[in-house]
Amino acid sequence: MVGRLKLQNQQDQEASTAKLEKMTKAVADWKEEQKKEKSRSLRAFARDYDVDPMTLKRQSEGGRSIHEFNATKQKLTPAEEKTIADYIVHKCEQALPPTPSQIRSYAEWIRKTNHPDKPPIGETWVNEFFKRHPEVSTGWSNALDTQRAQALNPTVVKKWFDLLEQEVEAKGISACCKWGMDETNLQ
Repeated sequence: MVGRLKLQNQQDQEASTAKLEKMTKAVADWKEEQKKEKSRSLRAFARDYDVDPMTLKRQSEGGRSIHEFNATKQKLTPAEEKTIADYIVHKCEQALPPTPSQIRSYAEWIRKTNHPDKPPIGETWVNEFFKRHPEVSTGWSNALDTQRAQALNPTVVKKWFDLLEQEVEAKGISACCKWGMDETNLQ
């Protein structure tokens, strides 16, 4: 088998996006069609674009799409969810992936700060978040001893020190504030 199978939610999301794009194009073209002296009927036009005629009519008159409506029901804005996804990716690059409860706590903190009027983040919010953001995924870790031995190579070590250097520069940490530590002591 070539490649990886797509998860069902990824397939659903892609199909939904394609349907939204098709409807957006149909609405724009329908508005142009109505400007003509002799335009086709709404039903014939919708049939050509393979969209629902009533949905086409409603959206061409300024109505909301189902995606816009569903966005109003979400507890966090898409920009806030993107921030959480970026945070998860950043923590994973540091080999400290957050647990689902940590992700939920972070999301709840954002909700309380920005949207105190909305209800709290639910128990299933993290699972739904992963469905909406396929770039962030979960997985089980295996025994680390053999993986650690196999993973310790110059490329990995260099990448780790590059990440460390980026963090030191980004946070403006001076040389006098750098400390060394191992399992036995702190220097």
